[in-house]
Amino acid sequence: MIYGGLRETEFRMTATDIPTSGYVTTRWVRERYAISNSTLYEWIKAGRLPKPIRIGPRAVRMSMTSLLEFEAKLAAPHVDAAANVPVPDEEKV
Repeated sequence: MIYGGLRETEFRMTATDIPTSGYVTTRWVRERYAISNSTLYEWIKAGRLPKPIRIGPRAVRMSMTSLLEFEAKLAAPHVDAAANVPVPDEEKV
C-alpha cells in the first residue's frame, strides 16, 4: 500500500534509526545486534539484555532506555571491583 507517495515499508523503523526513548520490537533489537531470536532470549535469560515488556497476549516490546544502558555498559571499560582497577582487554594482553 502507498501512503503519500511512500511505500508502507518505508515507514518502518530500521536498526539504524535509534530512538532515545519509548519501546522497540524484538525484531528491531535482533536486527540492531545482528542476532537470532534464540540468541535474543538466551541473552535475556542470562541477564545481558533487559526483559521485554508484554503489551498484549502475543506482543512484547523492549524499553529503549534499558537498551541504551546496556550499550553504555558494553562501551565502558571493564573494572575489577575488588581492586577498582581497569581490566585490560584480551586483545591488548
